[in-house]
Formats: sequence, C-alpha cells, structure tokens
Amino acid sequence: MIGRTVSISVIVSTLLMLSPSASPSDWTIVSQREVLLEELKGVPRSLSPDGRWLLVVSQKDQRLCIWQIESLSLRGCLEFQIERSFFWVSELQIPWSPDSRFVAFATLDERLWLLDVEAWKVQELALPVKGQPLYPAFSPDGRRLAVGVEHGGSVSLLVLSLEEGLPSAAIAQPEGIFRGLLWADEARLIYGLVLPDQNVFSLWQVALSGGEPKLLWSYPFQSLRLISLSPDGRFAWIGLGLVDLKQGEWLYIREKHDVNSFAFSPDGSWWLYTSSQLASDLQRTFVLALRRAGTPLEQEQILLEEEFGPLLILGWAKNHLIAVLVPSSEFKLMLLKLESQQ
Repeated sequence: MIGRTVSISVIVSTLLMLSPSASPSDWTIVSQREVLLEELKGVPRSLSPDGRWLLVVSQKDQRLCIWQIESLSLRGCLEFQIERSFFWVSELQIPWSPDSRFVAFATLDERLWLLDVEAWKVQELALPVKGQPLYPAFSPDGRRLAVGVEHGGSVSLLVLSLEEGLPSAAIAQPEGIFRGLLWADEARLIYGLVLPDQNVFSLWQVALSGGEPKLLWSYPFQSLRLISLSPDGRFAWIGLGLVDLKQGEWLYIREKHDVNSFAFSPDGSWWLYTSSQLASDLQRTFVLALRRAGTPLEQEQILLEEEFGPLLILGWAKNHLIAVLVPSSEFKLMLLKLESQQ
C-alpha cells in the first residue's frame, strides 16, 4: 500500500450558460472543467456522493487510487499483488458510503476490504462464509454493508455490521447467477438474479427481518444487471432501461434504446443520461441530457454535446457536481457544476 504522485494536465474552460429561453425548471451549467488524464494509468470509476473525491482503478497495475477533486491532488493509492488473475479487483460494484468517508471493494482472491478515505486506512472485513464477495452495498445510514458471497452455484446474501453492537446476519441464499445488490431502504434489499437453466433476469426483494424473498419483476434477457436504485427505491436502472418496481413495468429512457449510461439526481427527482444521436447530416454526436423523473422525452434538456463517445457518467454529487468520462484520442474527465433555476 503506497501513495504515488501523478501529474495531470488541467484545462479550465470559461463559464458556460444555457439558452436564455430555458424554462424555470431547467438546469444551468455554471462551470465546466476538463481534466486530461494523459499520465494517469487508471480509469476513473466514480465520484463520491459529496463531490469531493474521485475513485480511479488500474487493473494492469493492481491499484486503486483516490483523487481530491477541488485541488486535483492525489489522496493516495492502494496497491495489491494478486497472482491468480490479471484482474485483481471486482469492478462490478465499488460503492462509496453515504457520507463519502468509506469505499468498499472485493478482490478476486475472495477478500472484502473497507477503505477509510479520511484516515487513509484499509482493513479486511471478515466473512462468515467462504467464497467470492460480489456487489458490496452500504446501507442508507452507512452502518452496515450488504454483500453476496458466491460459492458452489449459489450465493449467500450477508449483512455485515460496520459498528460494534450491530449483529451480522445471513438473510437469503438465492440460486443462480448473481447480478447486483442494493438497499431499497434500511429494512429491505433488492438484488438481481439470472435463474438457473433459464434465460431470464429477475429482480427480488428481501426483508432484513426475515421471510422468503419476493419476486418483483422478470424479463427474458440474461445480460441485464441491477446497477442503481432511485433514493425512494421505486426505480431500478438495469442497463438498457428503468424498471418501475411499483408498477412492475419496463421504462425506456429514449425511444431508440441508445442510452449509454444513467444516474439519478441525489434526491431522485431527475434522470441524467448519455446517448448518441444522428444529426441531419448523418453525423453522430454524443449527448448528456436530463429530464424530470417520469416526464416524456419531449421535456429532455441537452446539457452537453461531444464529437467523441460514448460518454460515461461517473456520478451526480449532492453539491450538483457531475463527472463524465469522455473518450477521444485520449480520455478526458469533464466536471460540470449544475445550478437549478427553480
């Protein structure tokens, strides 16, 4: 575990404003900053919920680094040597705690880790079941960590206490291919599963108090994955569209189904997404757009258009900072600060 200083080139653009004809419900980009990652040997993965930190992973160098956003300085790096596989960390889910202090991640030697970003300390979390940890997820209050542990064709769904006095427990053992795990609220977990011998992806709910898991929704396409949930637990982003878990319906964000990445606003009332579009001259552009949750496509507001893509959203922070990864001749990170006109 060592720290390493990496120099990066930064370009700060001038203030950007949207059209003065924008309606009062629209957002304005009040600042935009581009960071060229030409010397950073890793891929930015996520923005912390408070907008202070950026997580970067390098599979090649078996390294996980945290950058401070405001000063664009390196907080530190963790380095591992895992000989079993070139891929050392499970990138399926590397979550931040709600207060942005901790990061949880699993390595492919069947170990689960907790990084304290503020104190810069890492600890291994003990697992009561032997197997590969998958999809760690912090509870909304940050006091517990849910994780699936894969072993022998099934998954043990565990809830681990991160504070003394709180019990850890195994609450379910679904059979099939595990495809995501998130908290709907403090009392319920939702997970994705491809059922055994079926080309069907399904979403399930399980209560921490016990009882049998409840099937919420299924669809005959096994490549789907539970990626994110709206803060109220109603909408689930599964890669190609949204599922309204209350109505049990699939919702496409755009008619042509060409959404590349997606994020909920911190309060869940807005949908932010990237997609590609064909202009009248048949040139393809890549856009970052948003609209109020549940409203039709006609109310879409395009925030950004780029020649290169697809664009990848790395997070929408509570301070309304948005991080977007833009592929070009070399990757660049775009940091956009939004302000509501309401």
